[in-house]
Amino acid sequence: MLCALAAALAAAGCEVRAGEREPAARNLLFLSIDTLRADALGTYGYARGTSPAIDAFAETAVVFEDCQASSSWTLPTMASLFTSAYTSAHGCWDNETLLDGSWTTLAEVLRDAGWRTGAVTTHLYVSRRYGLDQGFDDFDDGILRAAGRGGAPNPHKLVSSPWVNERALAWLRARTDDEPWFLWLHYFDPHHKFKRHAGVSERFGTDTPRDRYDGEVAFTDRHVGEVLDALERFGLADDTVVVLVADHGEEFGEHGEQGHRKNLHGEVLRVPLIVRVPGVEPHRVPGRVRTVDVLPTLLDLLRPEGAPDRSGLAGESLVDALE
Repeated sequence: MLCALAAALAAAGCEVRAGEREPAARNLLFLSIDTLRADALGTYGYARGTSPAIDAFAETAVVFEDCQASSSWTLPTMASLFTSAYTSAHGCWDNETLLDGSWTTLAEVLRDAGWRTGAVTTHLYVSRRYGLDQGFDDFDDGILRAAGRGGAPNPHKLVSSPWVNERALAWLRARTDDEPWFLWLHYFDPHHKFKRHAGVSERFGTDTPRDRYDGEVAFTDRHVGEVLDALERFGLADDTVVVLVADHGEEFGEHGEQGHRKNLHGEVLRVPLIVRVPGVEPHRVPGRVRTVDVLPTLLDLLRPEGAPDRSGLAGESLVDALE
């Protein structure tokens, strides 16, 4: 399977040379979904029909069947995603820590290489307060400040996916054609407390936490589909790498616990990782990969000028592994 991706890159016109390759695309759309366990999606075997849009996207992409998150909660995992550093290195371990400015993030690498960088976030742990705004020209966490009403913002009270899409589509419309772009969208709705969404939740029931969670996944899936449709409508899909990943999963009593951040069982660490690269044939990749592998993989696909030395990265490029 890995060799198939390398061959597909070459067939797509991405000439593979020793230690070098042409960019696979010009732009990057990075979709992170909070609290989304892999086995809550149809493409990973779930039978309840929670994810028709993501499943359709997966049919056009590379699906990594066993991706392990760096942590069982948001801040350390997202810090690791954007730095390819283990939590023991970047030190984002608790509510009082933040990503230090000395770390170089994916957004900083791309911005410095000429990309326009934008983000729309809906969780306190991926806000300015915790240093995840490093490298973004446009960083929109305004929904958190609005929800805070002068105090600590509480994203758990919000239904935020529609707001993410509104801001994302406005950002995409306002972009200019003369510069590549990187847009990160963080969807929060599958996170506890699980809300009911009229016209969506009824299909799954609302009696148990898992039923309501499935409704939240389906609600978020609908909004992910809207953004992917807009990418096609704006004529950007053929020149954009799209990554869909989660920060962590969720427990529903499999090991006697509910929620996440309490242990490191598979239900909280196995997350979806789906990557669409223009010109690459869709296929599935068995075997374990890690969220720290995402950054070096994207550096190999996008080839930004001036990217830093990779000797300090914890992750391995999944594209290099193919060769």
